[in-house]
Amino acid sequence: MNFIAIKDVLEYFNYNIGIKININGIDTAIEKREWHLGGYRHYFICPSCNKSCIKLFAYKGKLYLCTVCSGNRARQLNRTKTDMSYYYRLGMKEARKVDSNFKLKTAYWVPEFPKIPPRMSVEKYMKHWRKYHHYFDLYIACFYKHARCSYGRRKVREPPQIVRYLEQLCEIKDRSVKYNENLSNKLWGNNL
Repeated sequence: MNFIAIKDVLEYFNYNIGIKININGIDTAIEKREWHLGGYRHYFICPSCNKSCIKLFAYKGKLYLCTVCSGNRARQLNRTKTDMSYYYRLGMKEARKVDSNFKLKTAYWVPEFPKIPPRMSVEKYMKHWRKYHHYFDLYIACFYKHARCSYGRRKVREPPQIVRYLEQLCEIKDRSVKYNENLSNKLWGNNL
């Protein structure tokens, strides 16, 4: 990625520059601001949006623009923890620790998890399994929370503690997880 940093420009001109410099035939303004510790800080002024920036990126060859105008803006790291996709991604990350090629068979997230691979200890597998279902539980809680917000004050049944139920439904025998059908009928009835 081709860019120009203000530090490099100032060092090239030995800090003896005027209000504008010429970059590839385009006059680019430089702003000089006082710093709170004394001294000055220099910034480019983006030719497109007139905002101050430290770097200008090459855009379609000749023109240099700021990160927003050139489309190089990175995704912010301060994401919300009430977003369903956040827990979906964390759950998929846990599933891919067990099977790197894991993909869901349906469009919606259902509590399916890859089978235990050879040479993986049951404890490690169950650690990832519990985390996956914990994220699934949080995903369902976010879904109900958003449903509650979208339907106003209408009461929506709280999501069950899926992790606890799934741990009761499954038993570990001979390095494989087996489904307990009797407990399933007892918890949810025969209509599954």
